[in-house]
Amino acid sequence: MSWEIKKIKDVALIIAGQSPEGKFYNEIQNGLPFYQGKKEFSDRFIGEPKVWTSLTTKEAIKDDLLMSVRAPVGPVNFATQNCCIGRGLAAIRVQEKFDKDFLFHFFKHIENTLTGNTGAVFNSINKTQIENIEIPVPSLEEQRQVIQKLDAAFELIDQAKANIEKNIQNAKDLFQSKLNQVFSQKGDGWEEKTLSELILKTKNINPKDFENREYKYVDVSAVDRKTLQIKEFSCINSENAPSRARKSLLEKDIIFATVRPTLKRVCLITKEFDKEICSTGYVVLRPNRNLIDPKMIFYFLQTSMFMKNMEELQKGASYPAVTDGEVKDQKIVIPINLDFQERIILNLDLLANQTEVLQQKYQQKLVNLEELRKSILEKAFKGEFV
Repeated sequence: MSWEIKKIKDVALIIAGQSPEGKFYNEIQNGLPFYQGKKEFSDRFIGEPKVWTSLTTKEAIKDDLLMSVRAPVGPVNFATQNCCIGRGLAAIRVQEKFDKDFLFHFFKHIENTLTGNTGAVFNSINKTQIENIEIPVPSLEEQRQVIQKLDAAFELIDQAKANIEKNIQNAKDLFQSKLNQVFSQKGDGWEEKTLSELILKTKNINPKDFENREYKYVDVSAVDRKTLQIKEFSCINSENAPSRARKSLLEKDIIFATVRPTLKRVCLITKEFDKEICSTGYVVLRPNRNLIDPKMIFYFLQTSMFMKNMEELQKGASYPAVTDGEVKDQKIVIPINLDFQERIILNLDLLANQTEVLQQKYQQKLVNLEELRKSILEKAFKGEFV
């Protein structure tokens, strides 16, 4: 490749962001749109602003490249209008005879390789460090050839990704449809009950009362929303137990996070967490196994009709929540016969497993497409496209 190697400062002007004082922020569109960091980033163009500022400190203009300069370092988007940028962003304004889209693709190419002198990935990057990044600089005509080929290739990749993501959603929708169908049954052999009629009483405990005992503690964010399993826990004792560590657990209990309930943090307690403790941010449902199989409740809490009720019942704008009682008052339709419940659960388990396997395959295809994107960028900036 005969491309000249230059530094970013040779082809673009770097403008480091600076945040105005908070008193100048507003939501009534007074002044310029204000972006603090990459929160509004999309694949290419920054999203609509949520905040404006009546005092402009550092201004980016339309078509400037906006770079995230604080963890994560490297992602870039185009500005769609003049805006004020905060300390989490830098604006990169290309000079004449240099194509902004070529620079965009270049930063996409190096996004995951920005490293400091020790080889560690930057937690932040400053104006000087950006200016000194080296970039291969072909002629303007060659830049446009590269852009044309990259855009064509990435259009195909994006279409393939969209198709895969649609297939993933279809798989989820199929499973949800089956869940809703099961819990909408009526007729002989089925009965409608509130959850409170199907569960046993639970009790709260205070770890501080047990000096010689260490507990596994399940905090409100510990349940993985995808796997619906406990992904992490902390060990507590009488000395360091938080005030919210109060609810005792038994194997086969079902816990549901009443704080931000629409996040659907629901989990069936396994033997590992038998006789342990969870946060008061969960409601603990202990099934009466003479009446209902625990998994019937576990699956019911995943239905869209249950989640719709939670959304309608939640209160609090900044910290929405429902009460334990509101969860326990929910009505569920179940077969009276426990053997029939077991057969339903076997079918749901099979479908859930098949759905998970299918999603994993699709997710791997998405990973492969991203690897292909990186490979194409690598070839482009080695000069193999001209």
